[in-house]
Amino acid sequence: MTSDKKGAPAKGDDTAGKGTGAEHHFSELLKLCEEELDRTVEPGRAARLLHTCGRLYEECMGDARRAADRHLEAYRIMPGYLPNLRAARRLLASRADWSTVLELLDAELHVSSASDQKAELYVERGRILEERLGALDRARQAYARALELDEHNPDAWRLLARALAASQRWAELDDLYARVAALVSDQSVRAALLTLRGRINDERLDDN
Repeated sequence: MTSDKKGAPAKGDDTAGKGTGAEHHFSELLKLCEEELDRTVEPGRAARLLHTCGRLYEECMGDARRAADRHLEAYRIMPGYLPNLRAARRLLASRADWSTVLELLDAELHVSSASDQKAELYVERGRILEERLGALDRARQAYARALELDEHNPDAWRLLARALAASQRWAELDDLYARVAALVSDQSVRAALLTLRGRINDERLDDN
């Protein structure tokens, strides 16, 4: 006579309850972090704790909304904390909160010192203005500022040329191509730029 074992877990099946073990562990970490935050009065430490909570929410709990909120709280307390600025900017970009992303970019520009890094930030600022907000003139200004900081930044050259063409600022585009031609050593690239300048002068600029 056989006993009915339908529904009983298979022998050796010890997965029951394991799925929530890691989540419980991270929940406890979050609880400890936020309890410490409640006791903290020093702003710098509070900002770092908020940043840590944000990382736990995002990376361990999969809660991007709460993660972004914690990073923004940290930003309000310590605007110059770069790891938090970058984390907050990335999360807010995923939510398409472009006005806040621009604010965070400005904060990062304020604390960045290397010219090439600042140029990259201006390029990113310009792309958001142009591609997400349709603010072409402000984007063009950002690309131009990037080139002032790093004249060898290829994205800044390319995007500024695109913005100038879209704005039909042909004289400025001609000047830009002349600047690029003076920088490059590749003769084929120089020849291509001369061809582009010739087209601008023949088709776009008024000879009067």
